[in-house]
Amino acid sequence: MIELLGDTSDGVIHAKLTGKISSDDYENVLLPALEATLINHETVRLLMQIGPGFEGYSAQALFDDAKLGLKHWNGFERIALVSDLGWVHGMTRAIGFMFPCPVKSFDLSDEQDARLWLSESLGTIHMRDLGNDVLQIQLIGSLERAAYADVDDELDNLMAERDSVKLLLDLREFDGWLGVGAMASHFALVRDHYKVPEKLAMVGNKRWQEMAEKLASKFLRAEVEYFEAAQFDAAKVWLSE
Repeated sequence: MIELLGDTSDGVIHAKLTGKISSDDYENVLLPALEATLINHETVRLLMQIGPGFEGYSAQALFDDAKLGLKHWNGFERIALVSDLGWVHGMTRAIGFMFPCPVKSFDLSDEQDARLWLSESLGTIHMRDLGNDVLQIQLIGSLERAAYADVDDELDNLMAERDSVKLLLDLREFDGWLGVGAMASHFALVRDHYKVPEKLAMVGNKRWQEMAEKLASKFLRAEVEYFEAAQFDAAKVWLSE
């Protein structure tokens, strides 16, 4: 069965799974809670507790599980799985990156940590005008899709009075994207503004970031150059030349 614990006024659904999960559990418990929460919140954060006594899904419930995920693909903001079952943690590590939102597993004794993770801000995007048509875009932490919500409008406003712009992409404190939804939002942002940058300087401290410079040069009509973190000032000089 699926038992809902607490209310959803904060946009968090706490579901406890015990016994064998049936199709009725999805149709009569989880789905109505999800759709009711989405009336008052743009997205939902799900805390799913899979504790002792969990016996798995019926065949129909497995189908409903997949159907639920597809129907509300963009409705989930973050999912925390709380369990002492080894396969739950293994599954999260193996396929968590394929989910459209960040997914993380916790032990049953760490439920409070799971709640904290659901509520905290994981990453952010900062923009600032450095003058001389140079805009700095700083990616910080681990980014989820929600971090991109207001970035597009802000970028449009910063570019409004410019025929062209030079971008300083600061990746020194960037840890990557959480889920394919966040990565898709990033590339959508790049796609929508791909004709604008005249020059792009990428500053980072990880090997994959250096490789991203080669990828960016394929998509952007701009001069693209990568700089190590210690060369931050050199990147700004290169942009102003």
